[in-house]
Amino acid sequence: MVYDDAIRFYQDVESSGNKLKKAALSAFMSSLSNKKESVQAVTVINTTSWPLDAEIVEVNVSELNVGVPLYGGATWQQMSKAGKALVYVDNVKPAAVQSYALGNKPDGFIPVTGRHESIAPDQLGNVFKIFEDIPISWDAWDVEVYHLEKGWNAGVGIATLEESGPLRTVITVKHQITPNSTIEQKIIITAADAKKVEFPLNVNCDYATYETQFGYIQRPTHYNTSWDLARFEVCGHRYADLSEFGFGVALLNDCKYGYSTHGNVMRLSLLRAPKGPDDTTDMEVHNFKYALYPHKGSFLESDVVKKAYQYNVKPIAHPALINPVNLAAAQFFSVSETNFVLDTLKLAEEPRKTSVGVFDIVLRFYEAYGGRGKATVISIFKVLEAKQSNLLEDFEEDGGKVKVTDDKIDSFDVHFEPFKIVTVRLLVSAK
Repeated sequence: MVYDDAIRFYQDVESSGNKLKKAALSAFMSSLSNKKESVQAVTVINTTSWPLDAEIVEVNVSELNVGVPLYGGATWQQMSKAGKALVYVDNVKPAAVQSYALGNKPDGFIPVTGRHESIAPDQLGNVFKIFEDIPISWDAWDVEVYHLEKGWNAGVGIATLEESGPLRTVITVKHQITPNSTIEQKIIITAADAKKVEFPLNVNCDYATYETQFGYIQRPTHYNTSWDLARFEVCGHRYADLSEFGFGVALLNDCKYGYSTHGNVMRLSLLRAPKGPDDTTDMEVHNFKYALYPHKGSFLESDVVKKAYQYNVKPIAHPALINPVNLAAAQFFSVSETNFVLDTLKLAEEPRKTSVGVFDIVLRFYEAYGGRGKATVISIFKVLEAKQSNLLEDFEEDGGKVKVTDDKIDSFDVHFEPFKIVTVRLLVSAK
């Protein structure tokens, strides 16, 4: 069936991607390493458009250099169950690389602001629900609204403590759904943050917000009309958000696309098991993550887009030999406006002929909240030319040239409109 072909294709894509990533990381880390008077550290790459506030990264101990002293002198604070060293990192600039000691730890407890409960009073959160899912037709495609009336709780799971330490605690909860099916959930609390997965929200709003590619849509949380009822389930990407004045809660996930919000109850569709056209559809092992993110302010005042993006795009951590006096730290690009997201950085598909040491690269941005304005983009490289293009990287007939500053800081300004995708091609060289 189609699933057999798809799995084989995805495995090939993953294998090829990992090989390219490994080769690129090896070359990049070699350029940062200093063999003389070097110490062992962990180098972290933040590939997102925002600062990385705090994160726990995992490092393969087997990749450390034997006999090389550790930067900072302290060993790692905690090992994972899988045998990887856990390292606390924070304040990594956008589109930047930075080195840390393996024994790095928080300066203190992260203060908790606000007293707003995320879960509605007398309600249970993180409840697994099972629904009878028998649509009228098109078993693998359709889902009917009446399935919400035929559901039951999956039952109480058995919890065990899997990891416990100063950087991370992991609780594993196992639910036996049927004799052949189980749900095993890992609840992870770290020194960087605390993420909860709960659904009956203590928030009142007549619409919810769902991410789409390069933007979002909003749908009602009531069934007042037949049109509202028809939108009982909504397609979404990395987040769904329910907010009121001064407070909101976002449900983040890394691979699911079906949300529904009725009243204050927000659901995320995790699995389906249609019996046609393939009677064994999705009867496999599934791995996915989701988290609840309470935030100050309404959705438009929040950093939900950033949190959802960074929940999906984790920092790259890799051991490296560094000079303790001259740590590896470089920011390749920065964007002045948080709602104007640098989403893609790549070489041009058809590079222009240039002199040696000059590269034709593409930056792709999008506006994420529905605003307009002007953003200043600063680069570590010498920007020789900046020119807007379309999504196919072709230049427009009117030129689309962007003015580049003539001072020591190479920067250029980009005007943007609500949800607009902006592609800029640069000719750059090393300073």
